[in-house]
Amino acid sequence: MLATEPDVEVIAECGSGTEALGAIKERKPDVVLLDVQMPDGDGLEVAAQVGDMALPSIIFVTAFDEYALRAFDAAAVDYLLKPVRRARLRTALARARRVVASRPGGHRAGPAGAIVGTEAPAGRGARLLVDRGRHMEVASVDDIDWVEASDNHVIVHLRSERHRYRRTMEQVMDRLPADRFVRVHRSAIVNLDRVKQVHPWFHGTWLLVLADGAKIATGRHYREALAARLNLFR
Repeated sequence: MLATEPDVEVIAECGSGTEALGAIKERKPDVVLLDVQMPDGDGLEVAAQVGDMALPSIIFVTAFDEYALRAFDAAAVDYLLKPVRRARLRTALARARRVVASRPGGHRAGPAGAIVGTEAPAGRGARLLVDRGRHMEVASVDDIDWVEASDNHVIVHLRSERHRYRRTMEQVMDRLPADRFVRVHRSAIVNLDRVKQVHPWFHGTWLLVLADGAKIATGRHYREALAARLNLFR
């Protein structure tokens, strides 16, 4: 499949974690398709050992979706399930290409072509991996209405659907685009583009009504910051 991509050159194939680590350090590839389960050290361990030393873009490959969350924690560009389909592989490579375009210096010359980098900051078109029970689903950040805290994870409200996302509120805020998302309560983050009505509420707080009809009460300590972000004036 990779042979059909004009800007990709396969410079090494490895049969174990040790071989992969050595090849990454020696050849300094732009992108690595890394199997999670390998003899002598799995792919996640290899990524951890490489660390920040010229870390290539990593696309994890495995037959088991249970590793998906750990893969994205390792700054993976994408995550492919076996059997790998050509269209899905091309989507992963397209993400890697966008990463290199966003980095200082853009494309770099080298035997591995022009794919480089690690996970790009969240922005338009960014995605997150949400829990659908028996499988993980990729969802667009652009579709998020709001996020609510729920025990040790959060619930992401996406176009009238609810999905579990295994992160804390602080971790979610760090990953969402700051120009569109704001924390309005210790247990709620909203997409500013979805706020349609603002009502006075108790003790100087507001009640926000979103485009999907959701009603969210703000916290007192978040009022001024929210007003500034919404550019409210009368």
